[in-house]
Amino acid sequence: MKVAFLARNDGTDYRQGKICNSLHALGHEVIYIGWDREPDSAKKPILHPDIRCFIFRHQAGFGEIALNGWPQFARFVAGVLRRERPTIVHVRDEPLAALALPLRGIAYRYLVLDIFDSLAAKRYSGPHLNAAAFGLRKLAHLGADRIIETSDQLRRMLGPFAAKAIVVMNSPSDPGDALAHHLPDGDTIRICTGGSLSRRRDGLEVLLKAVDLLPPGSVEIQASGWLHDEYAREVFVNHPAVHYRWLDTPEEFRTLAASCDAITYLRGDAGTTEYRSWVLPNRFFDALSVGRPLIISREMKIATWVEQQQLGLIYTPGDHQGLAAIMQSLRERRLGLADYAARARELFTSQYTWAVMEHRLQHLYAGLGAC
Repeated sequence: MKVAFLARNDGTDYRQGKICNSLHALGHEVIYIGWDREPDSAKKPILHPDIRCFIFRHQAGFGEIALNGWPQFARFVAGVLRRERPTIVHVRDEPLAALALPLRGIAYRYLVLDIFDSLAAKRYSGPHLNAAAFGLRKLAHLGADRIIETSDQLRRMLGPFAAKAIVVMNSPSDPGDALAHHLPDGDTIRICTGGSLSRRRDGLEVLLKAVDLLPPGSVEIQASGWLHDEYAREVFVNHPAVHYRWLDTPEEFRTLAASCDAITYLRGDAGTTEYRSWVLPNRFFDALSVGRPLIISREMKIATWVEQQQLGLIYTPGDHQGLAAIMQSLRERRLGLADYAARARELFTSQYTWAVMEHRLQHLYAGLGAC
């Protein structure tokens, strides 16, 4: 079948790339329709060369209420869909589902709603915006033929629409056993952190306060990701314990993580919405794939399961003294790290690799083809 993947991105998002490349590998003709919001920046292609790209280039922000360029983008999308006539439009998140819905039956047949950054994950500044987001989300759920969510609990939160949903987690391909075997050594404890680095969201201030309670040089923070606020750019990266670098690919990040004693996901805003507290973080999959424990916020609902399965260490938000104690414990934990890595890897390879998720995509699309 011919599939149009529609996103507010220029084709360099790795989850979108994995899905498009998997659909191509499964035998579908895939086109990518996206928005390059930073036309002057260099791009690193991640889509298969046979995937044709139609990119709307218009400088704009990424905020949910940043409407600059939306009317032009909508016209661009409509034009591409009318020319290409795909069987399926696969959209990233609810706003794009609402954009594509008026063209169903005219330019395409089926709509697949792929929810990764849901409107429900945010709180909005005022009742009118909250009501608009709620209405848009329900419209997208009602109009979609199939829905993709990223965890079982988030799927259940779809309510009556859960019956037409599957779970495709943002898990990586299997990096193999070698990284898990490269166990950290030396006197210095190494902590890995990454993603969208900011003072509150990633607990950077608490992380530094914890490090400052310990002897100088006893802990290193190995960091990579987007520096999203002034604190990350001016304070965090200049701390003597922080070693920051930009890594181009998730594979490079996992190599960095494998050289460390643990990976952090402190997520300071996890408790702001019920939806956000149930999100499965990328760091969870990274940690399992390379056999390293995850230091995770207690406000994340998955923390209870992580604790029960002994897959990581639980951090209480704001408790920098408790976080320092967790860091100190990592040196002794090295004695059992090889056994832990083997157990984590076994869980990852049996349930969480991208090959498992690709099989779910195949099943979803086969069902649409039978309609």
